[in-house]
Order: sequence, then structure tokens, then C-alpha cells
Amino acid sequence: MLVVTLVVTMGFAAPHAYAQVDNKLAAGIKTSGHIADSSKTDGTVDFGIEWRWNHDKPGWAWQFELFNWFDTGVNQPIAGEKVDLGHIRIRPFMSGYGYTWTRGRTVITAEVVAGYAFASFDLDPAAGDAYRARLGARSVTTDAGNTFVVNPGVVVWHDLTKRIGLKVSGGFMVARPSVTMISSLGEDKRRINADTIMISVGVVHRIF
Repeated sequence: MLVVTLVVTMGFAAPHAYAQVDNKLAAGIKTSGHIADSSKTDGTVDFGIEWRWNHDKPGWAWQFELFNWFDTGVNQPIAGEKVDLGHIRIRPFMSGYGYTWTRGRTVITAEVVAGYAFASFDLDPAAGDAYRARLGARSVTTDAGNTFVVNPGVVVWHDLTKRIGLKVSGGFMVARPSVTMISSLGEDKRRINADTIMISVGVVHRIF
């Protein structure tokens, strides 16, 4: 509903606004919501940096997504009892292909991008305590395995003024990193379903 409302609002933007067609680089901030596809991971809301390079032209073109980073809580059983295991952070770098339509000051791109994601994991202290108490492990450390990712989605840019642009995007990222629990008992490797529905809203300002 948020995406639909913003897109409709774009269509009624003030007539005195001018396009950002001459912009080479714009930067700003964004907020992103992540809806977990698995009951064993958590949804999140976070803030980050938004960029816009040049101005998209109609037709087929290469697409790049470099900053769709996110983290999610992981819920996994220890000795048969579900606990908050910790948080895994996914840092994907993706490229792909897409088609762009332009309508006045609005640019819409449907794309499929894929790439490689670096992962890191922070163990919840309570989970470490549970691992030692229930399984008898003397020490517990963790390691996260990197993963390939795929992300089909839609990106909408709208020029609010000559210098300010609004971005609304949505997509579904497939990410399946691994988390390994390393202790005196050996290694316990678990594949994590970190798939997520992503909705992002950002505002950028022309740099040059």
C-alpha cells in the first residue's frame, strides 16, 4: 500500500518541478523494511545511504545494486528448544539486466540482479549460555558462510525538483548463508533461510 500511495502521489507532483536529467551523481538517505520469508528469521527496519548515478534511459540496460545490505535475527533450536541464536548480516553486491520505462519525471525499471553476498554473524549471549548448559560445550564461537543471492524487483525514481529525487523500490531477495557453531563438541553447521521481501524509500540530492 505504501508503494502504491507514493507512486500515485508522484503523478500529481507540483507542475513547477524540473527533471534531474542533467545530474551525474546524487546522494541521500533511505529507509528499508524487510519482511522475513521464514518463521526462523525476523523482519527488520533500517536506514542507509542512497545513491543515484546519472539518469536512466528507456529500454534494456545493465543494472547494479551495491548497497541492499540488511541483517536479520535467527531463531534456531538448541537441544530441541527454539532460541534467539543471534543476528546475521548480509552484504550483497549484485548486477543484472532490466527494462526501463519513462513517463514525464518518473522512471520505472523492472530488473533481475544477482551476485555474491558476504555474511557475518553475532551470537546472542543467551544462546551461547544455552549451548554450553544444554549440550555441555566448554566454549562456543561462530562463523558465517557467504552465499550467492538473486533479487528480482522494481525500482521507481521520481524527480521532485531539478536537484531532489525520490526512490521507491520493492523486491524479493533469495539468500541462503550458513552459520557454523564451533565448540569443544565439534562443528554444527546450519543453513539459514534469509530470504526477504524488501521495500525501500529514499531521497537523494544532486551533488554534481
